[in-house]
Amino acid sequence: MTIYEDCFSSENVICKHWRSTSAFYVDFNNRIPTLITIDSVTADTTAEDLVIESVEVIIEDTDVRSGCGTKTLFEQRAIKIVLSGGVPSEDEVTVTVNVLLSDSQEESVDCRLIIGGADSGASS
Repeated sequence: MTIYEDCFSSENVICKHWRSTSAFYVDFNNRIPTLITIDSVTADTTAEDLVIESVEVIIEDTDVRSGCGTKTLFEQRAIKIVLSGGVPSEDEVTVTVNVLLSDSQEESVDCRLIIGGADSGASS
């Protein structure tokens, strides 16, 4: 199952089960000037065993679930990141998303993430 979450800035905390491979979106629409677009994106983390499977610029307007409704992410003004793995913990980890903009400026967002689920080392 794919999970769609908003991660606008470091104020938001998103959750992921350590066994899940989950897609998250970062909306830059209100963070970058009008007429400026995202040319490319990278992401990194120092979180233990968390894998960034892919990160890409949204290339067409995309509706995603947001709370009880939907939200439209605009082409070249949002990104999609797919994460897998991680270690269950009550501590937050950070995934930093870096975008290169069409005006040659760069913008970064730290996404706070909590990885949950039953510990992989637990005995049954």
